Formats: sequence, structure tokens, C-alpha cells
Amino acid sequence: MYPTLRKPTKEAGATGQAEGWLVTFNDLLTLLFTFFVLIIAFSSVRGEFLKDAAASVRRALGAETAGAARILSPLVGPLSDRGIETEKARREAERELRLAALHEGLKTVLAGHPYVFCARIPGSVTIRIPAAALFDPSSAALTDHGAALLAAVSGPARGAGAFVTLEAPRSAGDAPHRAGAAVADFLTAGGGLSPERINLTVTPPSPEGGEDYRPVTMTITMEKP
Repeated sequence: MYPTLRKPTKEAGATGQAEGWLVTFNDLLTLLFTFFVLIIAFSSVRGEFLKDAAASVRRALGAETAGAARILSPLVGPLSDRGIETEKARREAERELRLAALHEGLKTVLAGHPYVFCARIPGSVTIRIPAAALFDPSSAALTDHGAALLAAVSGPARGAGAFVTLEAPRSAGDAPHRAGAAVADFLTAGGGLSPERINLTVTPPSPEGGEDYRPVTMTITMEKP
């Protein structure tokens, strides 16, 4: 008796074809997963909204009474890291201590100038100096008294590694009052401050005039504004 050869059936050949769709389906799921991951990565998560959604999920699953919150807590916990928050609080406290020391130093060097306003506000120290105390009204040039006053201010600021934001007036007419530029130039050349640590803004002229009496404001901070 001769052995019989079995012809391949359609069912046997169709097995490979039936499993081929899994590759495409796998790619589709991977692309969808990547798409939603990118959406979450580029979106801004609102903490309060997430907490409300997490509480709703726990109530729906009975986690409030069944004790299943231990399972869900790693997934819906608060969006904060204790280590990061501790480091932020430490840096904030250190910055405030440096500002307090800077404020005390500035009050000491400005004690003989009662017309100079010096106050500490959260995050910065503000100094207001009348323009008439710094510049010659006839030539708008920095006087010796003004230079000495700026030198007294720049010393503590330089020692603290602070940033200075200048707000100076600009007079009406054709000849602008170059108060801000003169102060910034002196702080860099005579005060030893780095130009990268000085930011200058010029206020528009007052309709009533009197620019010689408008103050030059110096806002000193520990971080770049």
C-alpha cells in the first residue's frame, strides 16, 4: 500500500493570514497610546480639577468606605513633591534673609539722606531718590553728591549679588533727561555692578512737568526680573 499525501487545506493556510491583522492592530494601539501621552505631556494639569476627578472615581468604586483608596492613592495623589517643596521653601527663606541683610545695609549707608526712600517689600528692596539730588538741573549731569549717593547704594547691592531695575523719568521737550542712562553707567563703571544685572526703564514725561523732582526708582532683587 502506497502512502497517501495529504493536500494542505484552506484552514491550515488561513492561520497565518488570520494572525496578520494583529500586527496592524498592535501598531494602531501603540500610536493611540503615544498620541494621548503627548496630549497629556503638553497640557496643563489643574490640581483642583484632578482632585475632584479622583474623588469621583473613588466614590464610584466604593473606595471611600471599602478602604480601596490605598490602591488608588499612588495614581491620584497630589501633584507635588515633598522634596521639591522643601527645597523651594529653603531657597525662599534664604532669599528673604539676604534681602533683610541688604535692607539693613542700605538703611545704614542712607541714614544721612532723609529724602531717600528705602523700604523692603516681599521679594525686593525699593529705593527712590529725587532726581534733583542726583543731577544738575541746568545740565542734567550727575553731580558729585549724586555719584557719592549711588556709590553708597551700589556697594551693598554688589556685595549681595543682586539685580537692579532702574525706573527713571524722561523730561518733555527736545532734550531728554538722561537720568536712567547716567545712573546705569555709573553703577557699572563706578559701582562695579555687571551690566547683565541692571535693567533700565524710562517713564514718560509728566504733563505737569517738574521732572527734576520726580524720583529715580531702584528695585533691587535677588533674582533676575
